[in-house]
Amino acid sequence: MVASIRLPAGQQPGGPASRQSEIQWRAAAKAAEKALPDFLLRHRWYPAKDAGRPDVELAEFAPFDSNAAIAIWRVHPPRSPALQMFVPLATVASADADQTIAKIGSNGETHVVDALSLDSFVRAWLYFELAENSDASGPGLPLLAGRTGHAFTTEIAHAVIGRSRVEQSNTSLRISDRAIVKFIRKLEAGPHPELEIGRFLAANGFPATPPLVGWTEFVGRRNEHFALSLLQEFVPNQGDGWSWTLDRLTRGIIAGEQQALQQLDQWLQTLACRLAELHRVFASGSDDPGFRPEPVTPGDLRNWESAGGLMAERAFDGIRPGHMAGNAGELGAALLNRREAIAAQLRKIGQLESSFLKTRYHGDFHLGQVLVAGADAVIIDFEGEPLRTLAERRMKHCVLRDVAGALRSLSYAAATVERDLPAGFPGGERKRPVTMLEKRRAIASTNFVQAYLDAAAGLASLPKSGEETTTLLNFFLLEKALYEIAYELANRPDWVEIPLAGVMSLIGNSGAE
Repeated sequence: MVASIRLPAGQQPGGPASRQSEIQWRAAAKAAEKALPDFLLRHRWYPAKDAGRPDVELAEFAPFDSNAAIAIWRVHPPRSPALQMFVPLATVASADADQTIAKIGSNGETHVVDALSLDSFVRAWLYFELAENSDASGPGLPLLAGRTGHAFTTEIAHAVIGRSRVEQSNTSLRISDRAIVKFIRKLEAGPHPELEIGRFLAANGFPATPPLVGWTEFVGRRNEHFALSLLQEFVPNQGDGWSWTLDRLTRGIIAGEQQALQQLDQWLQTLACRLAELHRVFASGSDDPGFRPEPVTPGDLRNWESAGGLMAERAFDGIRPGHMAGNAGELGAALLNRREAIAAQLRKIGQLESSFLKTRYHGDFHLGQVLVAGADAVIIDFEGEPLRTLAERRMKHCVLRDVAGALRSLSYAAATVERDLPAGFPGGERKRPVTMLEKRRAIASTNFVQAYLDAAAGLASLPKSGEETTTLLNFFLLEKALYEIAYELANRPDWVEIPLAGVMSLIGNSGAE
């Protein structure tokens, strides 16, 4: 164990309360440190599960209250860069097995659990985050709480703490129908993208995102700041865009409900307009260098081309046609024979004029990052792709990368509905919905791009010519599909057919997918 315990003010070192508290927490932290490797591997928010069992050591530790403590862990996955993970601890008399990290006491009577599984800890955290003196640290705690000034009140004591059944890259909890608190699991020192973007959008009056209410940061021993949580106002919604799109496609294509398809078309065009509005805010200018638009240089284009080539090589390296089932094997073999065509497609970006601006952008845009709020679309989760470094997630880039993410997500939605068609579908009858799904995907993609470009007319972060816009969009579509191949091979090999087919459809394609 490398970290010493920082006791709250009022517990003087050497005093009885201090000694008893330190003994208790040392036992809990030591037991958790030993058991945490296996606990991490059970959870989706741990980003290096495919690397193997990690080594873990305690990096920062500070009691939060009598039975809970802030704990930051230095995690070393095999053959991978070290990570810092936020897993606060709590001690309780009993807990479910999936919540328990370790047990301590002479008979193992005390459970050491992930504190975020306890409603009592979440409520205590909210009391701290919403305190009136939110710009100062708590008594003896290495925490800072901040507020945006957004008018917000809620009854914490009686709030219902809702937990999602679907794990994500962080832990988001619903506070009745009033707020969402997101606890960040993978930590890096410095400005957190979602926090700084949330503050920027609030200052610029962007309406299509949940208002940021407040946040909490941890102050490390070397005065580094780590964002631990963000509190946002809850926006009533009918679910995320991914689930909603699957439902509308299924009802429209399989059940023949034309109204469902009309609703989907209208909502997707609204989403395209909201995305354009977001990009317009990012291009509006700012005194903050982190948000100041910058000209795209020939060097930027070369760097993007190089990054696309490296992603292609990563995808190629993972393809093993003889070990891939069904159509995936055939598509993989065909793709390996088209390396030069892919390279030629990627090289087109280097021939462009750099006549536009690079700005901040969403960075991980797909249908799961949007809420369906009536007829409106509300954009969420601005932290970027979680496997990328903090510096990468804060970099300015071409906003068409977000458009490509939306189009690839539409392709995945159509393919997912096709995969879920009943197994007993007669061959001839199955062909009809498959053909309709592909037609619907193509129409929806074309309409999305057109609605976006209409709403983004005159945007300085887009090229001035339609030809350059098409070349860039096709580049980012291809880069995204290549990324998806590498991701699926590492995480969901039985899904790799979707991006393989996507890459094949993009080779030589002169228009949007």
